[in-house]
Amino acid sequence: YTSRKASKLSDTFALSALKRIVKYLPQAYLDGSNAEAREEMALAALEAGIAFNNASVTVVHGMSRPIGALFPYIFLTIT
Repeated sequence: YTSRKASKLSDTFALSALKRIVKYLPQAYLDGSNAEAREEMALAALEAGIAFNNASVTVVHGMSRPIGALFPYIFLTIT
């Protein structure tokens, strides 16, 4: 949603994913057998992935994990 390459398409998918996550993540967490909540979370993951891809942030997102692993102490001191 904040990428310089974000567009109306990526924003639409990102916002839809966020709305689904806010609504269904607590339900899926509290009741793992809730098929509707789990299905909606799967759809939210798909929408978030489409948003990432269309906003051209996939490479940066992918690089953040290995780089972050090199500096674990930073996260420990911040939180």
